Amino acid sequence: MKSIFEKYGISRQEVLEWGMKHYPQFTNENILAQLYLRHVKKVNLDPNDVALMTGKEVDVEDLQPGEWCIIQVVVGAKVRSNSYRGCPECYKRVDDNNMCPKCGLVTPVDLFWDTYVAGDNTGDVMVSFPPRIANEYRNLEGTILKIRGFLNDQGEFIAQNIEVVKEPPKSLEEKKEQTVVEKEVEALRNVLLNFPEVSYEDLKTWHRQRGFTTDLDLLIMKVGAVKDENGKVRLT
Repeated sequence: MKSIFEKYGISRQEVLEWGMKHYPQFTNENILAQLYLRHVKKVNLDPNDVALMTGKEVDVEDLQPGEWCIIQVVVGAKVRSNSYRGCPECYKRVDDNNMCPKCGLVTPVDLFWDTYVAGDNTGDVMVSFPPRIANEYRNLEGTILKIRGFLNDQGEFIAQNIEVVKEPPKSLEEKKEQTVVEKEVEALRNVLLNFPEVSYEDLKTWHRQRGFTTDLDLLIMKVGAVKDENGKVRLT
């Protein structure tokens, strides 16, 4: 509920106070929050948020087959991805003539069922994401999610609604790219410290000979230099 309160800019205290005034016999925070948002704040609730407000949160080790609940997990590696050609509206499989059994003739798209291993401090579980989630989030590895769904008889948790609690950390490749840019910026800064005024054409040659990958104009901007009307580059 904390994330819902933060998203809609309300506090648990104001919801409970409103509930005490209008529904003193009930203490269900989920329902009170929905009513408060709709009738006091005049908010049209996102159906996904309503779903995530419904059901109890449990630890992975306490999952029971067939019981709808909410888990908060960090997503590990993708272990399976199945795809089919289906309807972009209802996600049903289309036939060879692109006919959807519900929507009729459609322009089919590739739809995915993705399965990851995910877990909390109590254990891990296989989590399967249907196309309406998997097609939007093609890579969930490293993401912390709140997931509403149920455990099936095969021991897989079938996700129906998700909330991204925390994005994954930047990949090593992204960190490597940042390091390259930082090194190239530092190299240009050293040049301009040793030669207070350098022609832009000379810098282009230097940039090419060093094999730098960052655009020269971007490096000039990042180092805090300017190019004047005579084509000279200097630190400001």
